[in-house]
Amino acid sequence: MQRIVSRFCDSINKLYEALALLLLVAMTLSLALQVFTRYILGASMAGTEEFARYAFIWVIMLGASICTQNGGHATVTILNDQLSGALKGIHQIVIELLVLLACLVLLRYGFTMIMISSKSHTPTLGIPTSMVYGALPAGCVGMISGTISNILARIAAGKEETE
Repeated sequence: MQRIVSRFCDSINKLYEALALLLLVAMTLSLALQVFTRYILGASMAGTEEFARYAFIWVIMLGASICTQNGGHATVTILNDQLSGALKGIHQIVIELLVLLACLVLLRYGFTMIMISSKSHTPTLGIPTSMVYGALPAGCVGMISGTISNILARIAAGKEETE
């Protein structure tokens, strides 16, 4: 089971990495174009800042998802460093369960935001704001799968230690 979930998470992470890279490149080009048109041509190009802002939101949520499974988020380990053995493993699982709970809440309200904003569009580009708010559920799906994978891996590691 853990191996299947881990492969699923790896697939999501590869997709998210590709999307984040694509958006990061597009965002960089958009901002470079904005700087060029503003300071060289003397007139700003409409929509470049708005696109960069929304691309940045997506990059953040996709990156957060990638970091969840890889353990790349900043953590405070004062309590965890003081624990050992089974207690340390239980503490880590409890932390993962709290992260899972937070992601489920964000996922639920992310969909609510999409539904509320389904008829509105961004001011300059005119894209549906639901596409912007879609970053939250997209990131949460990756974070949830990564957290479940981490929990299963910690449980499997705990079973190996007791055997």
